[in-house]
Amino acid sequence: MLKVAKVLFKNPEGKYLVLFRNNHPIFGNAMDLPGGTLEKGETLEEAAIREVYEESGIRLDHDQLRLIEKTRRYSRVGTQFALYAVLAKDSPEVTLSWEHADYKWVTKEDLLQGAKDTRDHFLQMTVDNIEKV
Repeated sequence: MLKVAKVLFKNPEGKYLVLFRNNHPIFGNAMDLPGGTLEKGETLEEAAIREVYEESGIRLDHDQLRLIEKTRRYSRVGTQFALYAVLAKDSPEVTLSWEHADYKWVTKEDLLQGAKDTRDHFLQMTVDNIEKV
C-alpha cells in the first residue's frame, strides 16, 4: 500500500508554504506541499522529514512535526495520507529541487483557492484540516 506524508508549514505571519510543481506529469504546474512517498523501512515521520529536505532544503526534527490527519479517506485506491503541521519560528530559506519550479508563502485564503483549482486529494485534505494548524 502506498503511503504519502506531507507537511504544512505556517509562519508567524500566518502564511503557509506552498510549492508549485514543475511541468510534472501528475498535477503539472499546480500547488503542492513539501512531502512525498515513503521509502522501504521508513515511518511516516521519517519520510516527511526526508522529503521536506529534498524538496525545499528545510531541515526538520521529529519534535517539530505535529500529526494533523492520517487517513485513507481521500484516496480511491487505498493510499494512506499523513498531513503534518510545522509552526515555523520564521520563514525558512527554501531551496527547490527539480520537482518544483517556484514557492510562495501564501495566505489561508490563497491556499484554499489554490486547493479548489486542483484535483489533488492531498490539498483537499489540507483544506479540511487547516483549522487544526
